[in-house]
Amino acid sequence: MNAKCPKCETVLNAEGLCPACLLNAAMATQTVESVGGGGVPPPAARPQIGAMFGSYRIARLLGRGGMGEVYEAEQTETGRRVAIKVLNQAITSNADRKRFIREGRMAATVSDPHVVYVYGSEEIEGAPVIAMELAGGGTLKDRVKKDRPLSPTEAVDDILQVIDGLDAAQAAGVLHRDIKPANCFVDRDGTVKVGDFGLSISTLGHMESQNLTAPGSLLGTPAFASPEQLRGSQLDVRADIYSVGATLYFLLTAKPPHEADTIVSLITAVLDKVPASPKTLQPKIPQGLANIVMKCLAKDPKDRFANYAELRQALHPYSSEAPTPGTLGLRFVAGLVDTSITSVPSMVFALIILGDAAQAPIEVLATNPSLASFLKWAAFASFELLYFAIPEGLWGASLGKFICRLRVVGADRNVPGIPRALIRAFVFNFLYGWAPYVITLLWHMHTGRSEGPLSFGDAASMVTWALIFATARRTNGFAAIHDLLSGTRVIAIRVRQARPALQGATASPPSRDGGTPSLHAKRIGPYSILETLVQNDGGEMFLGRDEVLRRNVWIVKYSGATPPLTPSRRDLARPGRVRWLNGARSANESWDAFEAPDGKSLNALAGALQPWAAVRFWLLDLAEEISAGMKDGSLPPLALENVFVTAQGRAMLLDDSLVVPPSGDSFPNTLTGALPTPALPDVQKFLGDVASAALGENPKGLPVEVPPFLKNLRERSLHAMEFVVANLKSFTEKIPSVSRGRRAASLFLAPACYAAISIFITIGMGIQKHQQDKLPGMHDPKITEFRQQLASYATFHSDTNIVVSQGVKIAAKYAGQINDPKFWETYGDTMKRASPDARKLAEEAVTKYSNPTAEQKKRSDSMAWITTTTMEDSVSPLFGLFAFAGLMGFTAIFNLIFCFVGIPVGLRIFGIALVDKNGRAAARWRLLVRWLAIWIFPCLLFVSQNIVFAIFHHTISGTAMIAFACTAAVTWIAGLVVTLKNPARGLHDRLAGTWLVPR
Repeated sequence: MNAKCPKCETVLNAEGLCPACLLNAAMATQTVESVGGGGVPPPAARPQIGAMFGSYRIARLLGRGGMGEVYEAEQTETGRRVAIKVLNQAITSNADRKRFIREGRMAATVSDPHVVYVYGSEEIEGAPVIAMELAGGGTLKDRVKKDRPLSPTEAVDDILQVIDGLDAAQAAGVLHRDIKPANCFVDRDGTVKVGDFGLSISTLGHMESQNLTAPGSLLGTPAFASPEQLRGSQLDVRADIYSVGATLYFLLTAKPPHEADTIVSLITAVLDKVPASPKTLQPKIPQGLANIVMKCLAKDPKDRFANYAELRQALHPYSSEAPTPGTLGLRFVAGLVDTSITSVPSMVFALIILGDAAQAPIEVLATNPSLASFLKWAAFASFELLYFAIPEGLWGASLGKFICRLRVVGADRNVPGIPRALIRAFVFNFLYGWAPYVITLLWHMHTGRSEGPLSFGDAASMVTWALIFATARRTNGFAAIHDLLSGTRVIAIRVRQARPALQGATASPPSRDGGTPSLHAKRIGPYSILETLVQNDGGEMFLGRDEVLRRNVWIVKYSGATPPLTPSRRDLARPGRVRWLNGARSANESWDAFEAPDGKSLNALAGALQPWAAVRFWLLDLAEEISAGMKDGSLPPLALENVFVTAQGRAMLLDDSLVVPPSGDSFPNTLTGALPTPALPDVQKFLGDVASAALGENPKGLPVEVPPFLKNLRERSLHAMEFVVANLKSFTEKIPSVSRGRRAASLFLAPACYAAISIFITIGMGIQKHQQDKLPGMHDPKITEFRQQLASYATFHSDTNIVVSQGVKIAAKYAGQINDPKFWETYGDTMKRASPDARKLAEEAVTKYSNPTAEQKKRSDSMAWITTTTMEDSVSPLFGLFAFAGLMGFTAIFNLIFCFVGIPVGLRIFGIALVDKNGRAAARWRLLVRWLAIWIFPCLLFVSQNIVFAIFHHTISGTAMIAFACTAAVTWIAGLVVTLKNPARGLHDRLAGTWLVPR
């Protein structure tokens, strides 16, 4: 029996709530006991437009929320324009005040370009106030009202910025809980910032965040809140992901996912109803994008994206950023994987189900041109067609493309759908697989021969393959003929390169001499002083603490009268500089307070070499800050000691006044005057010095494009700052080093494909043997011996001794059967297992060796040990091993050839280059040394086998070959373990003096 609500008798949902009582509790007047004591403070003043409110002149009302009102205001003392949020007059309890202050505290925890920055908090005329960054472009809700609705590209671009802000908040341990278009603010430059942390909670276990949520309160805006949030269940990041999906839904359609006449009906709809797909409201929305939105809006959190990284990756193809075409090398690898995957089931399907009709249509139609046979072969050929069409049509990738991170898309960057994917697969299979068969069949019909030269069909396949990709150009996204005819493209799935965090970060500013600060006990303005960092005739610098927002600040106190900060420095809000928070200028005091991010100076980090994965972001941060600062004249001196790296891995430029000078030096003051703009050559030298300090003077293992770029920086040869920024931005979007996954793919993909092919051959031969066992005489010892002797005679044409020996034996022992037509009528098919020309060869042996000479008898006696089994007689797992070894030998020869050419093609396919210690392409002799280190054991095995055969006319025993192969395998495995532990430099690379780097 279902439980009922004790108040209204409504049947409860799974969480024990009913929408009506939940709403009534939320709208009722709340009486909440404060965490630290009760009591009602006196009524607070309310800001008036155009009037002064404390130190702020109120300009206009920006909006109202559940906790307060937001105004645009000017801080008259400094001239800075801010947004101030004032606690609602109707909210009077101390607990409400604590919740309001907690909002500012939560927002102050997050420092990111996509989060509204909080400058400070204070109380004015009895009203708690939070001063925040002013985003002058309105909100995403305003944009939709104006443009109604946004295009899919615009909506995705905006929501990706929201995701960046929320991701930074999650990293700081903050769950927002109130994401909606009205809480996503747009700056004047178009940057979207997340704001209004009034309902945020800490995910780091801070008790205050949990206790300050009022019982019965309605958390979030119902139209954008997740079902579990409205039920009061435990929340995690997936609740905010639901709200992100609802916000994106609104941007795409100008409507929330659920609408209703009453709030009770709205809550019920969010809890129980599945919203209509946004594509039903706006048909131009790509189906893939609509699917992403609906996944975000899933009722069960388990069915949503697990984190922001997954959501960002899914949304990226629909952003305005141009997709990266899939290179021909990756497409070749993907094709190799797919071919290996389909080979075994294709052979089993062909041999067991289709039988002879599985052979090429050349043979089927030449010998039995029946419609049934052709239809059987067509069904077999359709297997590979459907293998590509179904996954590429539904999910955009076959298994091979999925492994290589490739995706097939249409013009709208959506999956192409099965009809389009079927056209694509049909064109490719027809041109590459079926057309050569048809051409060869026509050749057979023209010549009347049942079998044609193997080279003819192979040449036809090679020609058609070349024609397929003849249209591929970088300018058209490497589009082949089947891409063009089907209106599809193959793109690379880009993985966003995460900015590495800095370990061991502190809030102390950089020091030029590493001196130890002293403890201090006093206050400056609203800040308590934690440490005195420097004190001399020029002034003092302190590490302070904002007790309200619970964050550290750097305070610069000047010894005499000092002009205020320049407006350009005061209003700086770029991520490459610390923000100015507060200050005072009077006869009694002159000071400025700045944010104090956790981090370390570059000089402190220079003792240990830093990874390129982090340094590339530092260089980009500095280049972007310098580029912006050169335009407004706000740059500080460019010196290594002024570079500070935050705990989040972001590089900043500090003013000279924020760098602790050596003991005895005067305190610099570069904050209140204009600074000269550096010249471009000086900027390049500075960035080059930063790279050298972080990476070392001669860094090794950098991607191919990086060393030349760093050299150009040091030589100051770039002609514009835009070139510097563009190159560095490109580096941050590419892989910084050869990963274990990529290296493992380069090591194991070919062996895995060869293993699949070897299994394919072994299984195929096993099935053939099973079918051939039904032939007459296959198990007759005499027939079997004759067939084996004839196979030896047919096989060893290059060895006269073996041919003579086997010919003498055949003529002496089997002349009667050979000359008997009934024998060939009965056992002809069986004997063809030795050679298609079995009868012709047998009659030839009788003719040549019926009366052997003494020399021929001597040769026959000396080669008496020769025994050869036919293919079907020798089928075993060992044969698959030999096939695998043969394919690996082909790879060895292929790589050796390209060592002489000087191009490691096998690695290039995986986007890997081989370089020496100077970053130059490895010389040919290094490639040869590296090749020899890899293939030494297989080479010894091959050479020793042939030496033994040449000297003793005897092959190495199977046991010896297996033992040698196992020794080589163990050695290889040990080398692979070491190589995967350090993907950029295995043992063979150390011997050759080479490094593996991304191309």
